[in-house]
Amino acid sequence: MKQGVADIRIEHDDTRRIADVTEIVNDVTWSGDVNEAYRTLTVSLTNTIDGRNRRINFQNGDMVRFYNHGEELFRGRIFSFSISHDGTETFTAYDTNVYFTKSQTTRTFRNRKASGIVRQLASEFGIRIGNIEDTGFVIPKLVAEEEMLYDIIKQALTITEKQTGRKFRLSNRQGLVYLEDQRRQIVRDIIENGVNILSAEYSQSVEDLRNRLVMIGGPDGQYREVRVNQELIRRFGLMQAVETYSGNEVSASEVKQAADERFAELTTIDDSAMVSCLGNHEVTAGKSIYVIERMTGILGGYYVTSDTHTFSGGMHEMSLSITAAPDLPKLVIEGGSA
Repeated sequence: MKQGVADIRIEHDDTRRIADVTEIVNDVTWSGDVNEAYRTLTVSLTNTIDGRNRRINFQNGDMVRFYNHGEELFRGRIFSFSISHDGTETFTAYDTNVYFTKSQTTRTFRNRKASGIVRQLASEFGIRIGNIEDTGFVIPKLVAEEEMLYDIIKQALTITEKQTGRKFRLSNRQGLVYLEDQRRQIVRDIIENGVNILSAEYSQSVEDLRNRLVMIGGPDGQYREVRVNQELIRRFGLMQAVETYSGNEVSASEVKQAADERFAELTTIDDSAMVSCLGNHEVTAGKSIYVIERMTGILGGYYVTSDTHTFSGGMHEMSLSITAAPDLPKLVIEGGSA
């Protein structure tokens, strides 16, 4: 598969027949974000033969499959469409993980792993299951009150990450939900300036940084935890936050843990990086990549936090939002490593 070259096929399934509608497709956008449960497919078409009548009757609820170079990248249902007087039509489809965001439940999970919670919710709400990796940690108690299924899953995965350091993420392939360890989702192809990068941008801000925290909690504020980062004070000057961990039954250990977690957030320097490059459909949100772009200083391993792939005129390009991944193996490049 040559990067940047598209060879797409779109199939439409209205339960009566499956039709290849590629010949009327103008362009396709396929996208995802680590904060979302599902991926999105948006297709623009010229859906008429004579300029007066609609050629294909796309309807909400119809199934759509999307392929590139013969590989199925997406399977899901149409959730919205619009058509104009000249036959120009656009529809948007979501993969079946979307149903985690369309239903609520109230219940208490006791002594369950996050993987078990995902499997249970998927089974109960009709979401077909692929491979669900064992997340290991048994959560003593998780209470959900009128919460979306995906919010429950995120809570379970966050608790697991705090206890084990392992990040798991939902994905969907061929209409099946998968839960996989993010550490193994590495794309080996390097994104490099002068090779496949079209543009890149990096920004950094310390506007929201705080290098001293006073956390107060417990009855009458009797517990007080102070955190200080002297190196950040030296670099940027003193910037203090005072916060309260509320509740009368809060313990000293809970206030201490809350202070540790909050201070880690406050001392993280906000940065963002965007890279536009020739498309590779293996690169999606949640995957890890290596980037070499010297002008912006985007060098080394990064997690993809969101992706937008566009397929138009036989070309495939992608725009990626990425964040540093210090836990990836170092990339050896000319003049050093990153």
